Order: sequence, then structure tokens, then C-alpha cells
Amino acid sequence: MVNLLKTSRKSLVTSILAAGLLTSVIVVVLPMATAQLPMKDHRMANITGSVNVREAITNFINQNQKVSFSQASETAQNQITNGTVLGGHMGIAQGYLVYTFFVADNGIKTGYRVTVDPGNGQVLHTSEGFPLKSLGLMHGGGVGGNWKDHIRGGTWHTQDGVWKMTNQTVK
Repeated sequence: MVNLLKTSRKSLVTSILAAGLLTSVIVVVLPMATAQLPMKDHRMANITGSVNVREAITNFINQNQKVSFSQASETAQNQITNGTVLGGHMGIAQGYLVYTFFVADNGIKTGYRVTVDPGNGQVLHTSEGFPLKSLGLMHGGGVGGNWKDHIRGGTWHTQDGVWKMTNQTVK
């Protein structure tokens, strides 16, 4: 029974995401394709359909998110000795809604990816540590130092993915 519920929830999330992706493709690609055709103004009229994907996704997240971003951030930080959360976001990993955080231990100049479940606050995964130097953060004295103003926002690329940083100021 539990597996059936998990499968059903997974199917619901997948269906919602597929509908959102299809909507995005239609909204972005179709206007680009038709813009090249010599036609008069044939824009689609404003419509109100019966299935609002944006509302469905928002409702789904609101119903299933039991742990706040700040609570999950604290959990991620506590997962790493001397950890400092430098950024994080909510997203989807392997079909599940998750928080993903970048946590650094500046003492040993190592970073970690920590994944936390927004439904129950459990740590789902902690990556092996990787050198902060691989992210270009060790210029000028480590995390903080001269980098304090450069860690607000933007994107960091690592060997195993992309980190989107929050607007949190590093202390």
C-alpha cells in the first residue's frame, strides 16, 4: 500500500512537471515559429482553461512542504562539522521535491552538497567533500575574505553540476 502511494505521488509530480514543460515549450517555441511567418496579428486571445498548471504546482508544493527553507538550511549546516551554508534552492531530484544546499567547511577548505527532504526535514544525501579551490573560492583568504561580495547571487559551476546561489551574505 505504501509503495502504491509513493508511486501515485511520483506519478502526480511527473504529470504536473510534464504539463509544465509542455506549456513552457508551447509558450516559448510556438511564438518564435509563428513570428517568422508573414501573417497579420493573429495572437491568441486571453483564455481561462479548467486546468491551471501553475496553481496546481503551487498547491502541490504548499501541501507537501512541511519544513521551511531556513529549517532545512540549519539541518544542512549541522550535517557538516564547522559548516556554513553558502547557498541553496528548492528543486526536483530523481522525481522528488528537495532542498539542495552548498555547505562549506572553511577550516579544511572543503565544500559539500547536502540534500534535505522538505516533507520531513531528513538529510537524504551528503556528497563527499570537494576542494573549495575547485570553485575558485580560495583567492584572497578563503570563503569570505575578498569573495564576500561575489558570493551573493550568480551561478557556480563544479565538476558535477551547477550551483545557484541565494542572495545570502557570507559572514
